[in-house]
Amino acid sequence: MTGDDGGIAFDTLIYTDCLPGQGLQGSAGLQFQARSEGAGREAMSLMQRHLLYEPPSKWMRERRPVEEYPDSLAHTWDGLLATAAGRYLGREANGGREGNQLTHGIVTTDPADYGEVRPAQLFGAPFWTGTPAPTTDCPPVPVGWTPGPITVPAVQEFVRDTPRGVELLVALLSTLHRLDEPDGRRVLFIAEDPGLVLRWIAAATLLLPQRRALAVGFKVFTTNPAYASQQVVAVHPDWDSTSSSVENDSGYAVFDLVRHVWSEVPVTAEADQLARLFVEQDPYDVVDLVEVAAETGLPADRALVLAGAMILPATDLPLATARLAVSWLRDSGPDLLPNHRGLLVDQLVRSIERWPQDVLLSLDEVAGTGQVPDDRVAPVRLALIRAELDHAAHYGEVTGARLAVLAPGVWSAEQRQLAEDLVVDALRGGLRPVGVDAVLRVATRFGLTVRLGEVEDAVHEFVVDWADHPERNYDIDLWSCGVALMDRLHDELYARIGAGRSNEVGDAWGHKMLPRPLITDLPLDEVLLAARMRRGDTVAREKLVRKHLGEVIGTEQADEAIRRTVAAFWQRVEPTLNELRLLCELLPPDVELDPQIFAGLAGRLDDGGQPLTTALLGVARKLIHHGLWRPPARAVVHRLLLLDAEVREACGELPHASDPRRYRHFEQRLTGAGERVLALRRDEVIQALLQVRRPEWLPHTLQSLPPVIMDGYCVRLIENVRKGADPWYVVLAFYLLHTRQVPAVHRERLSSGVQGWTTTASERRLKAAASRLAEIDPAVAERWAAMQNQARSTWLRRTLRRGGG
Repeated sequence: MTGDDGGIAFDTLIYTDCLPGQGLQGSAGLQFQARSEGAGREAMSLMQRHLLYEPPSKWMRERRPVEEYPDSLAHTWDGLLATAAGRYLGREANGGREGNQLTHGIVTTDPADYGEVRPAQLFGAPFWTGTPAPTTDCPPVPVGWTPGPITVPAVQEFVRDTPRGVELLVALLSTLHRLDEPDGRRVLFIAEDPGLVLRWIAAATLLLPQRRALAVGFKVFTTNPAYASQQVVAVHPDWDSTSSSVENDSGYAVFDLVRHVWSEVPVTAEADQLARLFVEQDPYDVVDLVEVAAETGLPADRALVLAGAMILPATDLPLATARLAVSWLRDSGPDLLPNHRGLLVDQLVRSIERWPQDVLLSLDEVAGTGQVPDDRVAPVRLALIRAELDHAAHYGEVTGARLAVLAPGVWSAEQRQLAEDLVVDALRGGLRPVGVDAVLRVATRFGLTVRLGEVEDAVHEFVVDWADHPERNYDIDLWSCGVALMDRLHDELYARIGAGRSNEVGDAWGHKMLPRPLITDLPLDEVLLAARMRRGDTVAREKLVRKHLGEVIGTEQADEAIRRTVAAFWQRVEPTLNELRLLCELLPPDVELDPQIFAGLAGRLDDGGQPLTTALLGVARKLIHHGLWRPPARAVVHRLLLLDAEVREACGELPHASDPRRYRHFEQRLTGAGERVLALRRDEVIQALLQVRRPEWLPHTLQSLPPVIMDGYCVRLIENVRKGADPWYVVLAFYLLHTRQVPAVHRERLSSGVQGWTTTASERRLKAAASRLAEIDPAVAERWAAMQNQARSTWLRRTLRRGGG
């Protein structure tokens, strides 16, 4: 129906009874009488199998007048598309028997040649002929052809005017919908008027997409419906063509137009909706709706809803339809139904304030694909911002869905101002903290500046709550104003620190906020560092010391930064000895530190009841030597370090000294060192004493040993005596037992050791021991000799007794 006037829409064929030389076969009889150039054997075979007029035998026997025979129309799609109109002519061409008919057919390979016309609408079309062609060539149907009187408005009026017409149309369309299903049923019309049947077929196929309608074959009338290949057939009630009826349908869906009754069939929702729309709306719009629905690519129910929004727009688009529309616009290609997409977008944008967040988000995404006019993109974005802000304020939630990138120039300064006004309005709404957080994240999501100065009360309330609840776990990187709000939080925490709440701030925020290097005078960082040191284990604390000192050493005003950092470390905890050692390792010499840092160390050194340790004195020595600790001149630590050094020096000299004055010097050092230092260096003193081999120095020294040394000396002496390798230790033990009040816990073990040694030692070793004792103390040597004599006498008596036995 469109195209150049000189174009061909259909090739044609004529089939009828011919005189000799009149038809394509050249002989007499029923045959193809004429054809156009493009109608070949395939077209002739198709028409002969499926489309020829079927004269009723009963009427021919009754010799009914020609004018009583109804015209026919048949259609099929089997490789080729073909539609044919037939009529009864009566006697054969030679004037003999009844049965002559003429069938005029059109064929094509292109469904588009039918345009928007359904084949049933070709009934009564002006291009049909009822007479043979003058020659065996018949003209094709040119482009620009027109259908018959069964127009779309005529069909609508026909359905409206027919009693229960909508119900019949719903049943017929539902049956056509199921033709290809396993339980589909062929349609059988019973009617006297072919035009009546073809109006119903036209009505139903107008509510099918054109391609699907072309696939519905029909034959009106047929004398043998079981033999006809088409899905839809019609029989005349007076031709005795079938015994099927509504009451006994033989598997057909029977539509008896004589009695105006039909078979009960399952009704589809699609058929019911379309039939009612067809009689209520502009019928051309409904036909367009059917085509558009088929092209959407959606299931039937959703396709009709979407197509209805495009073709039959309502004043207020339902929300469910809006959701369907935006998802289809977003997910389908812009080349699909391009002439209808704009109408759909217009409806959505026209009602922009009605849509919830999910619809607006999808519509904004559609806008990014260029389907929304430039002047409507900004209103869509503004509506989305408003919806997201409202959702964030009420539920504390922000979507992470991707935003479309707006084209340059679409988003003006005025529109940005409006969007930022929406943010300010949202923050003024007395939101819960979670709502404020979400609103700020929405602002960042859309690249909007938050004008904090216009919502000071809300900001202050939010910051105070944040300071009270560090567990809120806000991510300031998700706020465009994150740095400014963090500064506000710091101000609030500074104020609390200034009000004497440092420990409270530190305990709350020490594990949430990283302290910065103490380069500037920021008390918050000191508080945080002190809290972290208080909470940390040994490893974590030492890491903090290394890290924060490393960050300030070498900076401008490094000494002050070091002083403040070190003071912060141990503001709330005592430094461990290892942490104090780290100061000597990490800091340059002679840095002036707060003396209070060393108060604990000084206290331990000053406490006479607390034992000294090498670690304690070693750390103190390092700190003082490094110039980090500067205790007063009369401080206990100086005296302890001096005494300790003297004792260690004396112990080192004693084993090698030959001058008796050195020995007396050693005794003096022991006497003046004090019990704490001697307890610390006991092992070194004892080792030095055990190494001395000068008998003349021994008596006085052993007599003057302090108890703290004597106890340990006895233990070591017992060990050496038991080893029995060196008589010197036996000499020392014997001398000690007879000249000094040895602690009872050691006396018996010393005595037992000496006796054991003497019973096993050789005569030479015994004499050597006696000689050394004589050098030390002759009186003690006499006791040694008496002990030896007694031991021999005892041995002799035992020997004689054993011999006499």
